[in-house]
Amino acid sequence: NARTPNSTAHRENKFALRMCPPKAHCYVLMAESNVTPGLAYKVEDRSLLLPAYRALLVSPLLRFIPARVNPNSITHAGHLLNLLGVATLVMMWPRPGWPYIAAAIGVQLYNFCDNADGAHARRTGQCSAMGEFLDHGLDMLNVTYIGYMGALAIGATGLWAMALTLVIPMAACATYWEQAETGVFHL
Repeated sequence: NARTPNSTAHRENKFALRMCPPKAHCYVLMAESNVTPGLAYKVEDRSLLLPAYRALLVSPLLRFIPARVNPNSITHAGHLLNLLGVATLVMMWPRPGWPYIAAAIGVQLYNFCDNADGAHARRTGQCSAMGEFLDHGLDMLNVTYIGYMGALAIGATGLWAMALTLVIPMAACATYWEQAETGVFHL
């Protein structure tokens, strides 16, 4: 069960990291939590760039986030920044130039917040099932915004725009469904 931590590893280290077979960057994060004791989160990460992004950008900047900041606030901030980007693009449509830059900045700030919220929660012992639910729930809205921005960027209309807007959320739904069934979050 992905939510039941290995009690020995949990007692030995505040942040236990267990490696899985070498075919993927698989790990189980068991964070000591004041909010949800025993919460474990299993991730199988096969992405090529995400480990480098986290190591070069997210991890170094985490120390600037005060421990008193609730990780859910970071999640909400990322969502609002992405929403602001898509709203700017929609309000300024079909104007080229800076609205696309604003939308791209919003997406990148959302991406940073989406990676920083969980890392901050583990770092400060604020992991919770509610935080995971909030993060993944808002991710579904955010990937819909990103799909819609992609459709606007290539000038898709009608059914093509709707298909492009929905294909990314459908893939995310499949990933979250798989996590619910297997207990492993595949990246």
